[in-house]
Amino acid sequence: MNVFEVIDKIGKRIRLTQKQWSHIRVEHEDLIEQEDIKRALINPVKIMATSHINFLSKSNNNLHSKS
Repeated sequence: MNVFEVIDKIGKRIRLTQKQWSHIRVEHEDLIEQEDIKRALINPVKIMATSHINFLSKSNNNLHSKS
């Protein structure tokens, strides 16, 4: 089951599953708000070219990675 689905800054569909959300709540307590994750995906401050796509959230300046 999906918690949410958005289209990211580069046009890629991103889904957050219940399993991923459970992991985030346990391992990344600073990212409790789903809206913060959505904002970082839709409108990041910076996208870095690496083997992962990295999104920098405006709200808390934390770097998040998505394969």
